[in-house]
Amino acid sequence: MLKAALSLAAATTLIFAADASAAPLYPQCPPVGNNQGCSQLIVVAADGTVTVQTDPNAPPAGYDGAEDTLIGLQNNSKHAVASINLASPSKSIFGFDGDGLCNPSQWPSAPAVTPPNCPGTQGFGATGYEGPNTSFSNISPNELTGTVNFTQPIAPGGTTYWALEEALQGGQLRSAPGGQPIAGPVSVVANVVNFDLTCVGSASCSGAAQIVVLERLKGGKITGVSAARRRARTRRVVVGSVPVALAPGETRTLAVKLNRAGRALLSKVGSFPGELTVALKASGTTQITRISKVRFKGHRRHR
Repeated sequence: MLKAALSLAAATTLIFAADASAAPLYPQCPPVGNNQGCSQLIVVAADGTVTVQTDPNAPPAGYDGAEDTLIGLQNNSKHAVASINLASPSKSIFGFDGDGLCNPSQWPSAPAVTPPNCPGTQGFGATGYEGPNTSFSNISPNELTGTVNFTQPIAPGGTTYWALEEALQGGQLRSAPGGQPIAGPVSVVANVVNFDLTCVGSASCSGAAQIVVLERLKGGKITGVSAARRRARTRRVVVGSVPVALAPGETRTLAVKLNRAGRALLSKVGSFPGELTVALKASGTTQITRISKVRFKGHRRHR
């Protein structure tokens, strides 16, 4: 009896474990084909920054059993989101070929499970890969970048979903707020800031990547970037710059070095915080995008 009871308990534990593992990590997407939830989730954080998260247990061959990925969005910010920019350095995520969310007859190897309220095999939009309330625009000629638009902006706490071409794995999808270039991981090595920058859309990107610090007008000391210190009488000083010239959809690794003023400052104060920005020209105006905070550390010279 005891052995039978233990066997039953073990079997029950396995059943519960199986049920738990079957729950989708990102339920912002409905079940579609091989997917129980989103394969990748784009999260807009409270401060407006955007990250891409990947479900490690998502079907590796996509919802259709071949090459398409189910994408979700979660808006955790305080503002409605009207659009999101997307890019992949090597995958033609906007190269749509007809096997969208509502067209299971074109899925090579997947159950015919479609999203709720599919309006027909044509799906929710012009390409078939749109989810409800979504559309695509600003696609680059190489199909590596583009913009996802929301007919009704996604309210704080809201979600939505859509699909992209290619069976995307972790790290192969990048995102940023609509209207901004997409920057990859930022690292500081010695006096150099390294990062990837992607030009999103059908137009080229030209301008400059800069390292900027806040400096007091009296005494020339670094004030930092806190709100209290911003109220001090300060100016923005460029202590490093590199030209930006990217073709539509191009991703390139950029290296921004401290200039003479930046190196002199580092030798004087030992370390200081800065901000990496990208200034791009578009339609006669210059748009400045703040990429990341950075910090430089050196050895202060003693006199």
